[in-house]
Amino acid sequence: MDYLWPITFLLCFTIGPVLILRFLFKKAKWKWLSSHPTGYAVSITLGGWAALFAISLQFLSYRAMRAPPGDNSPNISHADPIAAALEDEVHNLQAGKIAFDVPPTMREGKQEQVEVRIARDVTADVERLLKEKMRSTTQVDDIKVAPFMIVELNDADGSTFKIVPLTQDRQPVAGDGYTKWVWVVTPLQSGQQTLYLSVGTRFKLPNSTEEARFTPVYDKTIAVQVDRMYETKHFLSGNWQWLTVTLLIPLIGFIWHHRKKKPKETVFLP
Repeated sequence: MDYLWPITFLLCFTIGPVLILRFLFKKAKWKWLSSHPTGYAVSITLGGWAALFAISLQFLSYRAMRAPPGDNSPNISHADPIAAALEDEVHNLQAGKIAFDVPPTMREGKQEQVEVRIARDVTADVERLLKEKMRSTTQVDDIKVAPFMIVELNDADGSTFKIVPLTQDRQPVAGDGYTKWVWVVTPLQSGQQTLYLSVGTRFKLPNSTEEARFTPVYDKTIAVQVDRMYETKHFLSGNWQWLTVTLLIPLIGFIWHHRKKKPKETVFLP
């Protein structure tokens, strides 16, 4: 029975107007109209439907242009409100500066201090304040700043450097000054090594959970200079038992063998 509704629609809105118009045109006083009533009725009916269809398309296009983006496109807030809130927080971050102070060269086994400072401003005075009492090689970059920041310092596999934090990795960034993060770093291997600085933001979301959004990782290559004395002391302290046995046993054997084969003194008779 589903095929009945298109037939009904066709009869009511197409054939019906044609029949009515044909009847009216046949009774018209104008000879040119009454001579071909069916043709004129069909033409007018089809033209009316075409005009109505064009007007409908124009109206829908106008509504689409006037509607806000959220009305005619998927809105992330409807699908994932947490993701939408996080995106809003990211867009509202303030401009700031970050200073990354690390020695360009380090000695294996020798402790060095690495410091990061973050400020919520981008003026020349702030940049000068960030570099105050720091090494001349300090790197200053632009960064997006939130009220709370997460800063972490790591190496590639955890065995290249010994990294001891002296401050909390999560701290507030507020006021006219700067917030600093400090680590004591000890190189454990020689050669070209790399430290990785990760800077992220902290947000409180509507469901009271905490989410972290990280900016691109800052990376700095540090040339670690080999300390030969440190390597020697490290080798001796870790292998003194083996070295003692290896050196003492041949030495004792040599002394014993030398005394055993000592030639007797020759006595000449008068």
